[in-house]
Amino acid sequence: MTHVARTASAAFHALAHQRVHLRGQAEHVLATQIAVTRVASPTGNEAQRAGWMANALRLIGYAPRIDAAGNVVARLRGHDD
Repeated sequence: MTHVARTASAAFHALAHQRVHLRGQAEHVLATQIAVTRVASPTGNEAQRAGWMANALRLIGYAPRIDAAGNVVARLRGHDD
């Protein structure tokens, strides 16, 4: 087995707990994806969807901002923050 294959295999096994957690979130993830797609965002006019996403992030405790390009930005704090 190559080094890359061993590293990939180790990462796959190390993330087993997270995969189980995500499987338990499948219905919520799907519902959120459907909700996002229901917000109009024609090319060049995505502000409504950006606002929806910023609000969704606020509801779960983030402090999002919308940058000059219209991207929603929220910082995920780490252990050292």
